[in-house]
Amino acid sequence: MKRSRWKGGVAPRAPVPASRRRGAVTFGALVTHRTDLQPLLPQVVIGNKHVLPQALCAEVKEAVSPVVHVWAEKSGWMCERLLVKYLALVADVFDSRPACQPIVLLDCAPAHLGEAVLRVAQERGLYICFVPAGCTAQVQPVDVGCFSPLKAFLKREARDVLARKASFTKPDWLLAINKAATEFLRGRRWAPVFHQCGVIGDRTGLKGFLSTMAAKYKEVEPAPVMPSPSIISALLPRNRSISYKDLLPEQFAEASVRHVSGNLLCP
Repeated sequence: MKRSRWKGGVAPRAPVPASRRRGAVTFGALVTHRTDLQPLLPQVVIGNKHVLPQALCAEVKEAVSPVVHVWAEKSGWMCERLLVKYLALVADVFDSRPACQPIVLLDCAPAHLGEAVLRVAQERGLYICFVPAGCTAQVQPVDVGCFSPLKAFLKREARDVLARKASFTKPDWLLAINKAATEFLRGRRWAPVFHQCGVIGDRTGLKGFLSTMAAKYKEVEPAPVMPSPSIISALLPRNRSISYKDLLPEQFAEASVRHVSGNLLCP
């Protein structure tokens, strides 16, 4: 509504009970620059058993795509145990595609740095590429070009439902998430975002800050074959530790350094 139509100058809002405004839900959205692989990627919705009761999951089970996994857990936050489970689903997709080498981009959240995560990635043939602390807004494709339009898509879905019926129920919400995980994520080409972030291709597709940095630093010094503990430490957030042995199992021999911790934030 136009601001001039607001009663008392207050933006109109639908009355929503407090019980429906509580409870965190995690939507684990995976995107790839490969349009042929996008429909195969697993998408995960995590919520506690109050937000995602068994009856709700059973009600929408037939309508939810097989690639969308709804997990009712003690908490709606991603943890190391659930990420290990998630990565196993990703690895299952590529077991029958030996010509593809999956590389998973993850930020430095605590759940992503666990030894079990690195171990399952190594065992299942996944490469994990950690985005340096403070850099997700520049080089993480889902942050740069996915989440904002995805949220806009969900808002449109909610408005469409409310145009047909009086309320937006939990099944409506879960089906909207399912639609976002399938129709929305498959309906867009994500390759331009990957080029924009410098994840694939040359430097011609870089945008914004990265484009400025590319012009400033035309020559890039090759990365060392084995990054030192100090280099890894510089990429991690403060007070974050990771197993050096599990991070680089092939290069790790009798090195005295067992763990490294982040001590600065990258610009």
